[in-house]
Amino acid sequence: MEIGFLTTVFPSLDEAIEVALDLEIGSLELAHDDVERVRAAGLRVAALARYRDWTNLEPHIRLAADEGIDAVSTLAGFPEHRDGLRELLEPAVELAGRLGVHLAFENWYRTNLRTLDDWRWFLTMFPQKHVGLVFDPSHLEWQRIDWRAALDEFRSRIVFVHAKDVAYDTDGAWRYVVPGRGVIDWGDLDYDGFVSIEHEDKERSPRGGVVAAVEHLRSRLSAGA
Repeated sequence: MEIGFLTTVFPSLDEAIEVALDLEIGSLELAHDDVERVRAAGLRVAALARYRDWTNLEPHIRLAADEGIDAVSTLAGFPEHRDGLRELLEPAVELAGRLGVHLAFENWYRTNLRTLDDWRWFLTMFPQKHVGLVFDPSHLEWQRIDWRAALDEFRSRIVFVHAKDVAYDTDGAWRYVVPGRGVIDWGDLDYDGFVSIEHEDKERSPRGGVVAAVEHLRSRLSAGA
């Protein structure tokens, strides 16, 4: 198990690196551009995060290949793209396979990976072993989908995991929070790969949220091991 975080939440790469070093984190999901800056600090780039650029992945795939980065994390398009999704993504899938890069698509509920049937459809359309998932249990939790069963079913297609949590207000409204402030029992996460904290908790600062999440995950993942 390796815990890191998605750098999007930090306004500068220097601040993200500083927090990683303070927490003795070794790997990042990098949304910033400077791979060499990360490596100069003694950190590994576990994945290039390119969620906004999902229709133009070629430069990111080539960068990952050139830099020896295992994966590019991205999105599987939106419902309006569903009928033409194969044609949109096939060039990126072919290039990534040729260059030895994994493509990891997050199961964000607004995209074409909303339900488990969507996952089955997508992974049947792209059965290549280098195509897989950024598995985020928080999206499944509030959709009332059993994330533990989903983890078991799709384990072989998971590239890495996103760690964020869900909390519910008294009126039933939900919101994203960092692990430790929501309902997910992270001790149940039976997974032995890279776990990237995705901090979207509006009540916590970038540093404070990541620090709290790392502490909680280290405690719970160790307890559940």
